[in-house]
Amino acid sequence: MVNLKPGPFRAGSLTVRYRRLLRTARAVVLSGSLPLGVPPDAYGQLVALAVEARVPAVLDAEGPALLAGLAAGPALIKPNAAELAATAGPVDPLTGARLLRAAGARAVVVSLGPGGLLASTPEGDWRARPPEDARGNPTGAGDSAVAALTAGLVAGTPWPERLAEAVALSAATVLAPLAGSFDPADRSRLRPLVRVEPVHPPGPTPTRTPSPGPEGGPHPA
Repeated sequence: MVNLKPGPFRAGSLTVRYRRLLRTARAVVLSGSLPLGVPPDAYGQLVALAVEARVPAVLDAEGPALLAGLAAGPALIKPNAAELAATAGPVDPLTGARLLRAAGARAVVVSLGPGGLLASTPEGDWRARPPEDARGNPTGAGDSAVAALTAGLVAGTPWPERLAEAVALSAATVLAPLAGSFDPADRSRLRPLVRVEPVHPPGPTPTRTPSPGPEGGPHPA
């Protein structure tokens, strides 16, 4: 995982180390808000380097940083509903996910909080729902979903299984008393109970793509 820290953006030294890490990486996760001093296209540069090295890149960002990364072709992006709206504009989640795929992402998985996950992929669209309304501390649940999705990406597991694992791990993280942790027993109990259903009708992929608004904020073109 690459998580850019605050401070001056030393593109040269970061790029050298990043390229070195890509040589043995099976996937790269780029996540979080860009700190002050980091150019808005930083994630785009890093995704492009990963694509060049034939390493799948998972991007978990929003707004201009996400838009800049889309054109480089990340294997997966994982916005939540608010981040999707901030990037794709005021559209329904499935349309927003398809818009971001049209803008360059190979697959888009939208976190709907207690409602589970919505995925738009080259193999189809799916909705994965948790078996219960998990109540607890949601801190780290999104990161758990990204971790499970990335593991599935590396392993090449079918999308329905990948989504079920992500929902189960995310829900188990919410249930854990310590933020960012999970009880493997909860994950094992929830995993076979997650419902994954195809979204019909599949419909065409939108041809319009998101673009920055006049004030730097995103809106659909």
